[in-house]
Amino acid sequence: AAGQVVYSFVLESAAAAAVQAIAIDADGSAVVTGYATQLGFPSAGGAFSSPGSMLANFSGVLQPFIARIDSPGSKLLSSAIGVGGFHIAIGPRGDIFVSGNVAGFGIGSSAPTYPVTPGAFPTTFTPSFECSFPCQLTFPSPEQYVTRLDSTLIHLIYSTFVTGSRGAGNQALAVDSAGNAYL
Repeated sequence: AAGQVVYSFVLESAAAAAVQAIAIDADGSAVVTGYATQLGFPSAGGAFSSPGSMLANFSGVLQPFIARIDSPGSKLLSSAIGVGGFHIAIGPRGDIFVSGNVAGFGIGSSAPTYPVTPGAFPTTFTPSFECSFPCQLTFPSPEQYVTRLDSTLIHLIYSTFVTGSRGAGNQALAVDSAGNAYL
């Protein structure tokens, strides 16, 4: 509270990574989300893992992750691989919500490999492209998603795209007292 460093924790020992957002849960653990820029980010604590889940960008692999660090900052409690994003929120029951964007293309395919759950709204999207004036270059439109895991990061409760016919860019995430996600 006084603005002094309580602890510092190195998360990217096995793979280069960039943390995008942080939240603190009820027991004081830090929960972070972001993207590893190469394969090999450590999975820990029996957390959800979808190692084939990658988001594409022009420079290569972006593998999303969510990691939980204990409140003293002494160890990595759990780390989910293949889900994660730009924003994170903790729901009223301690569930972890993340949201982000997928480029409108995947690595070696026409669709990203981000996991979606059965019955999600929607489970797929049709990639669209933005054209820069005078339409000499086209870029994939961003496609927004939201994912919810239980507080242990073990169980994927839901994961879905939330996008329109011309894409959708994720700018924020909020969760209400009933556990509803707002993007």
